Amino acid sequence: MKYIFRSSAKVNLTLDVLSLRADGYHELQSIVHTVGLWDELHFDFSGSPGLRFSCNIKELAGDSNLCLKAARAWLEASNWLNEKRSDFPSVHISLHKN
Repeated sequence: MKYIFRSSAKVNLTLDVLSLRADGYHELQSIVHTVGLWDELHFDFSGSPGLRFSCNIKELAGDSNLCLKAARAWLEASNWLNEKRSDFPSVHISLHKN
C-alpha cells in the first residue's frame, strides 16, 4: 500500500516575536500564504517490518529530520514501540523536497 501527500510551501508575510515562554521559546505571531510549490511525502507500507526514512536531499535524511521524529513520536504514543510488538508495520517514508 502506497500513499503520496503534498505539503504546501508557504511564505511569511509577517513574523512577530512576542513574549518569552516558560520553556525558553518565544510566542510567535505570523501571517503566512501558500505558494505554488510543495514537498511530497511518500508512505510505502510494503516490504520488511521496520521504520525507514529517506530524502532526496542527503543532508536532510538523518535522524534529526522532523518527519522521522514525528513518525517515531506517533509510534511511541500508539504503543507500537513501547510494547515491542511482533506485528510491527513496514513503513518507508520518503521525503521529496522541492
